[in-house]
Amino acid sequence: MIRESIDEQAPQGLGGWLALWGFGMIMTVIFFAVQFVQAIQADSSFDIVFSAILIAVTFYLIYLYFAKKQAFPKLAITLISLNLLLCIFDFLTEPDTLRDLVRGFGQAVIWIPYLMISKRVKATFINPGLWPSQKASPPAMETKRHVSERQIIQ
Repeated sequence: MIRESIDEQAPQGLGGWLALWGFGMIMTVIFFAVQFVQAIQADSSFDIVFSAILIAVTFYLIYLYFAKKQAFPKLAITLISLNLLLCIFDFLTEPDTLRDLVRGFGQAVIWIPYLMISKRVKATFINPGLWPSQKASPPAMETKRHVSERQIIQ
């Protein structure tokens, strides 16, 4: 498998806008935990299960984020997209959820392109695997020079 070349000058690590993303995920877990407690108090089985699933998925996304796993951007984009679809569905069934729809749309418009295009994202999330047991070392990162040399040789 040939890895996409990574610019040697690209910023790396969980700084910049990625730090904001990390903070947002921590706040999301707190928000879902509050929803979970409210669901228990309301004795709503569906909301309890749904909140528990959201908490678990968010913790998994946090793991992928801090472990700098390659799967993080794709899973994050998938979850943002699903959230937007849920917001659209909610708005169609309950028009008073316009605020949530606008928030979901704004989140998708900002974060999906960032996760797809950012050089920092490409340079940071390089570790293979989805689980801690998959500790295979990542292949050596290729610079633009290495890629062009390989293309000349081929």
